[in-house]
Amino acid sequence: MSSDVIIIGAGVIGLSIAHTLIREGLSVILLDSGEPGRAASWASAGVLAPQGAQPQASPYLDLSLKSRDLYVGFAQQLMEDSGVDIEYRADGGLHIAVDDEEAEALEARYQHQQKLGLPVERLEPEDVLSLEPALSPEVRIGLMFTGLHQVENRRLVQALTVAVGLQGGTFVTGAPVTALIIGKNKVSGVETPRGMFRAGIVINAAGAWAGQIGGSTVPSPPVKPVKGQMLALNVGTTTPIHRVTHGIGQYLVPRRD
Repeated sequence: MSSDVIIIGAGVIGLSIAHTLIREGLSVILLDSGEPGRAASWASAGVLAPQGAQPQASPYLDLSLKSRDLYVGFAQQLMEDSGVDIEYRADGGLHIAVDDEEAEALEARYQHQQKLGLPVERLEPEDVLSLEPALSPEVRIGLMFTGLHQVENRRLVQALTVAVGLQGGTFVTGAPVTALIIGKNKVSGVETPRGMFRAGIVINAAGAWAGQIGGSTVPSPPVKPVKGQMLALNVGTTTPIHRVTHGIGQYLVPRRD
């Protein structure tokens, strides 16, 4: 089977690339070892936080901020193409500290981001509790990041999968790439348990597994999986928090469902 483009990995990145390329008139095959978007993309928090923990002035930060800003139009386009609402929200996010050590770290972060000219507001404990009354009264300091946005990542996967399928993209599951096909110093295809696939362009969008594609002389990217845990809780009809809220080492993400 052949196409203009082969994308290795059908997570959010691979799906987003496919969505854009198909709209530009290219034929696309997406290869994945499992179902589209059911690995890291399905287990993520859906938080769009370009300011990160300790961002540095860099092209990467500029790219992250630009990417976040594009999400408004991206969400609208996906709604038109798939009929699925990805629940894009621009409610901002809180970072809180509940002891002296955490407060010191958060204060340093505030000063650092101020120097970078990033939007951040320092909040007193009463201001934090006014925004989120369910938080601990032991809060010492809070930072409000108005530039922190979020989406419902599972609905994002659903929207992209539907849109790519409706636009003519080809999904091949159960097809981990075992080797790259190389000729004349150019990658021209891939080998999988489902057969050989050829294309003029091959994109490695395998995410945490991007470095595990072997069988070629092409250097593998220095990427490896890092374990994380997400816990989904049904809180009934109440809404204990109203925006993404970070502590030191953990965070809470509200969902409509």
